[in-house]
Amino acid sequence: MAATPRKSKVRIILTRHAVERLLERKPREYRKVSGEIIANIIENVIRSGKCLERGNEDVEKAEGLGAAGGERADVRFSTKNYTVCCRKTTDDKLIVTTVINTEEMSDAYKRALRYAKESPFDDIIVMNPPRQIEKWVRAYQRKSAERRNAD
Repeated sequence: MAATPRKSKVRIILTRHAVERLLERKPREYRKVSGEIIANIIENVIRSGKCLERGNEDVEKAEGLGAAGGERADVRFSTKNYTVCCRKTTDDKLIVTTVINTEEMSDAYKRALRYAKESPFDDIIVMNPPRQIEKWVRAYQRKSAERRNAD
């Protein structure tokens, strides 16, 4: 019997951009979106999704950076509905940069997902307070309502 790999703990930081992209791409309307619901969606994708990680060399090639590229690695977690794109910091935190619908990803990415590992994280702590996330949600809802009224 093979031993199951021990899952680890990670701290994540949500960006405003990631919260706005999640609100744009949510598959159903939530009656009331709270900061906790947003945090739980991101936590669940990171905990149960497939993990693809690109190291410094891959990121530098993709972005055309030379040896001056920063100390970082890109990590993506994908479930059936969402792909959460993160940047790993040197102190082992994940900064969630954006959220994409998995079905909109390229065919090459979907092929790479076949070989992805399961998420190494079990204990996930969102560093953003729910009130901060709710403030971003309200600002996004105001902005989208203004756009609808302008049309």
